[in-house]
Amino acid sequence: MLGRSEGGVTSFKGVPYAKPPVGELRWKAPQAPDSSDKEIECYKFGYTALQPEWPTEPASYYPKNEDCLTLNVWESEGTADSGNSKPVMVFFHGGAYGWGGTTDPMYDGQNFAKAHDDVILITCNYRLGLMSFADFSKIEGGSGLPGREPGDSR
Repeated sequence: MLGRSEGGVTSFKGVPYAKPPVGELRWKAPQAPDSSDKEIECYKFGYTALQPEWPTEPASYYPKNEDCLTLNVWESEGTADSGNSKPVMVFFHGGAYGWGGTTDPMYDGQNFAKAHDDVILITCNYRLGLMSFADFSKIEGGSGLPGREPGDSR
């Protein structure tokens, strides 16, 4: 992966952590990406999950797409190659599973990584709303798709 260094912090943005959940993979659990020796440029945030635009949610105005299963990594440059282990903090944005995303300026990890050079920060995008939480268990042809198991009272 190719990242960017700025102000003493190295970042990797838009790193795919799963295959794009489109076509045959729509409605299915995330699939691990294919292994590859290809270098990918991780300079900008990945797509925000599909959602309506909302005045109080800045991420909802960023480009949206079903292919939103990406994460972002920030690490202080001072200790990046020291060989020392560091704790990793993983942050999932809020939004009641209906809106939000890591492109919200509030979740940009640049300042956090600069202030906490002993921690690696990861922020994650995930599918929202119908694209993520539909229950197909009672629909004809829905076997093998997400849903409740028989007897599950959720």
